[in-house]
Amino acid sequence: MDINMIKQFLSTIFLVLGSGCLMHQPISPPISDAGVIPAKVTFEHHPRRKIAAQRGSKILLAGDSLAVGMSGKFVQVARENGYEPVVHAVVGSNVLQWTSWIREDIAKHSPRLIVFSLGTNDAMIIDHIRKFPNVYGSLQNYLDVQGISVAWISPPALPRDRVPHAAEIRTMIAEAGHNYFDSTTLVIERGCDRIHSTPRGYNYWMGEVWEWMGQRSLVAIEENTE
Repeated sequence: MDINMIKQFLSTIFLVLGSGCLMHQPISPPISDAGVIPAKVTFEHHPRRKIAAQRGSKILLAGDSLAVGMSGKFVQVARENGYEPVVHAVVGSNVLQWTSWIREDIAKHSPRLIVFSLGTNDAMIIDHIRKFPNVYGSLQNYLDVQGISVAWISPPALPRDRVPHAAEIRTMIAEAGHNYFDSTTLVIERGCDRIHSTPRGYNYWMGEVWEWMGQRSLVAIEENTE
């Protein structure tokens, strides 16, 4: 196990202990901030087009504690499909911090694709985020200029008593990002804090994201490279 994997493992343990949750105590299905349990996600089939990130290139998963949770599955499926995965996930982080951090990641790793999992913490500091209404759009535009493809994983359905402004943040991301994965379409198994998932939930979630990225020709999968 290399040092980055050890760091991700320790971050996950910190996250679980900090929330007071035990990962083997799922609460399923989760409470939705939309007031309903969302339906199963369906994928659009796009015409065959050039793959954004060719096999052998680096792809970066960046984001908050939810990215930490999905990182294990991300590394697995990326390697299985011929990619060099890089993970930079910071518990408690928000989009304003990532506007500077991502520049450092690009300089260090030169990824062809960046997969962001952001928004949950932004929803918890909504008054501050509202002062920068185009922060997601500015980040997308910057990466467009760099020639880097981007996928945005939205916050999942969240309990309204814990994260009342999640829908507003999702709208900001959806309006800014070219490739927006709506996580509210999934029923993701949660832990006792009703925000973070279980290992099984994170694996399912990233598996669905990876399939969607393949359908959008962001990554190479068997279906789009035959």
